[in-house]
Amino acid sequence: MQCKFCYSSVNKDEEISISRVNEILTFLLSADIKKVILSGGEPTINKNFFRILEILSSSGVEISIVTNGLKFSNKHFLHQSICSGLNGIIFSIKGFTPTDYEKIAGGNFYPLIIKAIENLRNLNVKTTYQFTFSSETINNISDFIAFVTLTKIDNLITQVSQQKLGIKALIYAGWAANQCLT
Repeated sequence: MQCKFCYSSVNKDEEISISRVNEILTFLLSADIKKVILSGGEPTINKNFFRILEILSSSGVEISIVTNGLKFSNKHFLHQSICSGLNGIIFSIKGFTPTDYEKIAGGNFYPLIIKAIENLRNLNVKTTYQFTFSSETINNISDFIAFVTLTKIDNLITQVSQQKLGIKALIYAGWAANQCLT
């Protein structure tokens, strides 16, 4: 995906190595840090993704990832991720319709996203869904409601892209409402 509002881009040549993962793990354990969130770019496309999960998990670290979710449309990939130690997913949804995905993410990813959501629900994977309202989607609240109804999403964070709309707001709903710090 090449999402218009994404802050994160990673060159394939800059993937984290296993030796670097081990260095970071040593630091995490010395600081008594037991939970990590992997993000990127897209963590699931790292050639060492499963090995990284295994290394962290075998050391007692709880692992979540921020992902576009595409790889989880493949049940085998999802199952292997869980077996490798993945504990939770923050699934970044780019739009609410096939047209939204085409405009925002640059491809026909919508069917894969629907399949990934179905797979996650069927395997009962702890998942938080995140939507960023942007200038392309802010007026599509009815599409948003239809999407949430269709997918039966119940653990949801929404935010508004500040750059395009001039709005500085972060709105929490569901599980996330109880996680806010004052």
